[in-house]
Amino acid sequence: MSESIRVIWEGLQDAFDSMAELVIVNILWVLLTVPVITAPAALAGAYYMTNLIAHRKPVSWRTFFEGFRQFFWLSWGWALANLLAGFIVYSNFVFYKQFSGNWVAYVQGIALGAGLLWLVLQVYIFPLLIEQEDRRLRIAIRNSVVLLVSSPGLALLLIVLLGLVAGLSLLLQVPLLIITVSFSTFLANWCALHALESVRKQQERIQPE
Repeated sequence: MSESIRVIWEGLQDAFDSMAELVIVNILWVLLTVPVITAPAALAGAYYMTNLIAHRKPVSWRTFFEGFRQFFWLSWGWALANLLAGFIVYSNFVFYKQFSGNWVAYVQGIALGAGLLWLVLQVYIFPLLIEQEDRRLRIAIRNSVVLLVSSPGLALLLIVLLGLVAGLSLLLQVPLLIITVSFSTFLANWCALHALESVRKQQERIQPE
């Protein structure tokens, strides 16, 4: 857990050092989320630019639009997958609500658990879509599970922190327009990169010489 805290703390420091760039990302995200058709690609642009910031590479406002164009269709596939997952979980609750018996609560609990797992995996899925050579969504989902299992403490801290940020942003409103999404996508990228590095080191240790 101490290693996870260190990674998060270093990510917060880097986010502070890159505050100007993160504000640019967030403003562009807000402007391009208003037209619904561009909303998924706007989030992809935010992930792409903050991924490069997490890699400590130089960026500009043009970087956002590079990600916007490059991941436009892939971001829509990701968005539709999320809509489908939400629909499946919701329909399960509605369908089984008409039955009675103790088993109903178990079935609904399984559906809820699956929905929560899917929600947790979202913090890693798009960063992995950017990092992977094979950008198929199912590969990113599989790799997200690997990262979650290999570094559960880091994922837990990240989710708690992002939850707090989201709650404060909804309460105060202003941060949502200025920094919330870019800060969140930056931390997701930052933690994904460190979790990937941890997996690579583990694989190197178990490989025979």
